[in-house]
Parts: sequence; structure tokens; C-alpha cells
Amino acid sequence: MKFGSVIAGALAMTLWGAPSWAQGICVGDCDGAGSVTVDEILIGVNIALGERDVVDCVRFDSNDDGTVTVDELLTAVNNALTGCQLEVAKLVAHRVAAGPAGLDDPIWDGITAFTPTLSDMSTGLLYGDGQLNMSGTFDGVVDFNGGEPADLSLKATHDGTSLYILAEWTDREFNLDRRRWLFNGPSDSLKPGESAAEWTSQLNDDKIGFAFEIESASSIFGSFDAVGCASSCHNVAAQGEPLALDMRPGAGKVDIWHWKTSRSEPLGYVQDQVSDPTNGRVGDSGTGIEHRNRPSGGTDRSGPDTEWDGTVQEFTRWDGETVTLDPAYILLDGHRTGFAGDPTAGQTIYAASCAGCHGASGQGGLASALTPVKNTRLSRELLASIIADPDHAGASSFNPLSETEKTDLLARMRGFSGVPGYYLTPPSGSVADIVTLSNVDYGRVDSIQRTGYRVLMIRDLATGNDDDAEFAPGNEYLFGVGLMDNDGKNHIGSRREVMSLDP
Repeated sequence: MKFGSVIAGALAMTLWGAPSWAQGICVGDCDGAGSVTVDEILIGVNIALGERDVVDCVRFDSNDDGTVTVDELLTAVNNALTGCQLEVAKLVAHRVAAGPAGLDDPIWDGITAFTPTLSDMSTGLLYGDGQLNMSGTFDGVVDFNGGEPADLSLKATHDGTSLYILAEWTDREFNLDRRRWLFNGPSDSLKPGESAAEWTSQLNDDKIGFAFEIESASSIFGSFDAVGCASSCHNVAAQGEPLALDMRPGAGKVDIWHWKTSRSEPLGYVQDQVSDPTNGRVGDSGTGIEHRNRPSGGTDRSGPDTEWDGTVQEFTRWDGETVTLDPAYILLDGHRTGFAGDPTAGQTIYAASCAGCHGASGQGGLASALTPVKNTRLSRELLASIIADPDHAGASSFNPLSETEKTDLLARMRGFSGVPGYYLTPPSGSVADIVTLSNVDYGRVDSIQRTGYRVLMIRDLATGNDDDAEFAPGNEYLFGVGLMDNDGKNHIGSRREVMSLDP
């Protein structure tokens, strides 16, 4: 398509109304000056023709699909002729005398929800060796929530001291099992060439993340002002190099609020993180929440370092509420014991003495299945006593075993139902700045079916920490938001939105 024909078509479109998008930036305004010039339109045409890269002017790519279409060129020409008409929708943090008491406080009824337009942010990415069945949103929007709309809505308020953000979205399945240790677990349809033998790290959790600018951030994709959180996510070192996944800006600093079903919300926090060019994305200073449950120096095939010790996992949250955490999914520090036994040796014993009733893969048969996650609620001691009970048909095979053989068999049986991939500790310091309330119950997770999430995040407007964004009444702040469904590398969301705090 010739440039002249594009201009001619655009002039005709201005008579009938050019296509438009709900947008926080002006399509075609490459330099962010608030207007579109002929030179900028030429850049867009060359991108559309494949002669330039979309990173040369991401503001042409209004729907974030990595290309520039004729419709987007027409909108840019219309903006050049009539001026930029920006969408003014934003997340407004209304000022109140006292902050909301929870998810159902009447304050929320009087606040209109802001609903950002969600699109693919990263897709088609797989995890490394030994990490299987961890990519639930491999193809982005079409996979999120089984292809049903996420319908993310945001409300916000502040009381002059603290900021409150209420996020609600649709997700029909509760995923809270990131990197669960399974022995001879299921294979991954997305990684057909990778072995699932012996220990592997499987499954994932649900997440929402916010990104706010701390210091002027930018990358080859543009500045935070122009492209939002794209300035700090999945960047490359130089144009033309393969996509990197280290989540760091080329310059500046970004505050990342990372809420996770399996690793932060059980204790009532957001994982507060910071991303900069030197360190990439790391936890804020202080004592962190999540810790990988594997031996020192281990890999995602090493197997667990610890398991639940059988004691009740009670935890008193920041708001004074005491909760009981389900050991089938959550492993709390102080309630752990070393993982003992050789599951490979235990597999030989199991195949000879147990598989006839429980199935070669623990799937059940004459006797119950051993694979359900709820079986992890059985401590080693309780599991051993059940097997040794004379009323159990397998007792005659189990009781004559040596203590080492029993330990190995129990290790193999634990590998059927799995062991949590992380253990949690109460956070302190800057990493603990953001506390939460949600509609998630971690007492006994007997069903993963649900309708969606409601999460209230609370943080001081100004923490005084250099790894946090600072907020003040009467000002506006750019942010990005991402949703993850049983995934982490692949997610949907909106890269650039505006939050305004009432004076």
C-alpha cells in the first residue's frame, strides 16, 4: 500500500468518522508531545509495511498486538488533522474520612468501578527444565479463565494516610499449587519432549500484579510515561536480540505489587518488589514471604527439602485474625520436617506390594487413589499408622519391612499426592508494606471451583522506603496491571493506566 493512498483513504475516513479505541495515549504520537506530525505518520506507514520495527513507535500499536494496521494509521491521521482526543477514564482514589473496613464496607457501593481494557501482555512462553504444566495462559486472553472474560474492575480510595485498592476479576478455578513436587507426575502437553520421570516441579498459582514508577523508567520499548509497565517487563538488551525474561527496565526503577494465591495471600500480604537495571525484579528489603522448598543448590528436579510435620498450622494475620492454613497446599515455617527416604527405592517396593490395589500410578483400583492433593494432609506418622493397621489389606506386606524400607515407601507415596513447592515466613521490613484482605479461605481447600477473586490491597501513601513508589493526594500516577491464571510468564492486562488521588 502506497503512502499516498493511505493519506487519501484517511481523508475520506475523517468525513465519515475514523475508527477509535478506548485509549490512554494518542495513536501516532511517537514522542508523547500531544500531537501527531507527518513525520510520525511516515514512521507508522513504514512499520505497517515491515520496513521499521513497532518498537520505533509503540503508540501506533493501539491494541498491543505487535503490528500496525490500516485502521491504526487512519486513527493517527485523524489525530493529526483534528488533534488528539484522549480517553479520560482513570482509576480515581476518592478521599474518605476513614478507610474502608473490608471488602464489603458500604464505602465501595458509592464508588464507580474502573474497568481497564485487557489484552495479551506476554504469550507463548514456557518454563525451564523440570517445570511442567505451569503455563495455564500460554495463549493469553483466549486461555485465561477458559476463554471467558476476566472482567477486571478496580476501585480505590484513600484517607490521606493510606491507599486502598479493591480489585475484582473472574476466574473460575482456584490455582494455588506453584511448583508442587510430584514424583513420576503427569507429562506436559506443551513440552512433549521433556521427561516427567522422578521429581518434577508442577502446576502454578493465580496472580495479579501492579507496576508503579519510582524513578523515571525506560527501555527500548519507550518510557513508562509512553508505554507503562512495558518499560520494565520482558526487555531485551539491544534491538534484535532474543526476548529476555529478567523483568528489568533499561533505566530507572519500578515498584511491583505481586499478589499470589499460594505465596502471599495465605499470610495476608502482597509480595512487594522492585525492579531496576542492576538487580532486575527482586523483593523489597526485609524478611521475605516465600522460600523455595528444595535443598540448597537444588534444581526443579531435586525434590523437596521438607514436608509438613503434622502440627496445626495457625497464623495470626496483620489484622489480628487467626487463620488455619491447609497443609495440602500451604507449608508454614515452624511446621516443617525434613523430607526423608528414597522414592526411587520406594517405587520398587510399591510396585511389588501396593500397585495391585492402588494402581501402578496411584490412580486407584481395588483400593483408593493416592494421587489426590488432600492426601498430603496425612502426616508421615498418620500415613504409616493407617498402612500398618491390621484392617488394612496391605499391612501384611508393610509391617515386615525394615525401617529404611518403610521410609522409602512413604517417600514414594508422598510423591503421588505431592509436596508444596514453597514454605512461607511472616514478612518484615519494606517487603511487608502492602497488606491484604480477600475472599479466599485457606482453612481446608476441598474444591478449587470458584467464580472469581476479590482482593483489597492497603498501603501507606508514603512509606519512606526507596524501593517504594510514593503517593500524595491531588496527584496522578501511571500504572500497569497484569492478571495471571495458573501461570506467571504469560499474562493479560493493561500496560498503561492512570490513577488519580483526590486532594
